[in-house]
Amino acid sequence: MGFKHGALAAAAADGNVQLLRQAGAKVGAVDPVAALQRIDCNPPGIAENAKEMADASQQVTEAREALPARHRHRGQELGRRGVRRLPGERVRVGRRLRQDHRPAAETAAAGAHISAGLHQLATSSANQAHSIAAKAAPSSQLVLRGPGDPGGGNDPERRAQYAQAEEEVRASCQASERVVQRNVQQIPPLGDSIPE
Repeated sequence: MGFKHGALAAAAADGNVQLLRQAGAKVGAVDPVAALQRIDCNPPGIAENAKEMADASQQVTEAREALPARHRHRGQELGRRGVRRLPGERVRVGRRLRQDHRPAAETAAAGAHISAGLHQLATSSANQAHSIAAKAAPSSQLVLRGPGDPGGGNDPERRAQYAQAEEEVRASCQASERVVQRNVQQIPPLGDSIPE
């Protein structure tokens, strides 16, 4: 399972997360690594697209600002009759450039906002997965060893500890999934900044 986001990749490869994953599989719990996959994203790719959009928007701005100078030069070439026609043409072209510029600039800003938001959500999910798995590590180890350690056999106390460890592993796997679900629910509002 490859991850695009570095923090999620690190969390998925973390020893405690892998331990929890294996113990979870043994007790039939949800896979914490599969849960992380649901929030995987590529904020740098989105940021690069937003930068390209911002660069294009800047080019439109520069073209709009250069427009009056071009028209002055062109008006001198056309003579008096051309000068009278140029202001209307300049207004039309300038209006069009403003109309083209605004959505591009807004989309670029929205892309940067979305990229930052996704990065924060993915990083938060990864950090919480690390924390949850670290707390559950002793229980994960016990579940993977099994209830019947040599010499322990059918000891009721060991069986109770094992049952408690199984429950903690299940709860930890579910907690990892809930963290991701909560963060995934925060993604759609990030898109509200995209202009229509």
